[in-house]
Amino acid sequence: MAKTGDKNLLLGEKPLMFDEWQKIPDLWDYIRANIDETQKKGQFILTGSTKPKEDVNRHSGIGRFTKIIMRPMSLSESRESTNEVSLEQL
Repeated sequence: MAKTGDKNLLLGEKPLMFDEWQKIPDLWDYIRANIDETQKKGQFILTGSTKPKEDVNRHSGIGRFTKIIMRPMSLSESRESTNEVSLEQL
């Protein structure tokens, strides 16, 4: 839908999440324009495993997008560890 310019992909219950958005860079501009129109926060979550290609024509998103660095969960957080062994104690 993003490749064809069909902005219906932005409709639906919010927040909407787009994983690997960087594979369709036009999505950034569609979402930016939607944010400008609606003036609402927290409508979209964009995730991706790589940085998008540099594009001098792409709007920076200042005032519209916030970057959050995600880190993998620890074994304790994912409940894959009993926490019986402490690295500090070792």
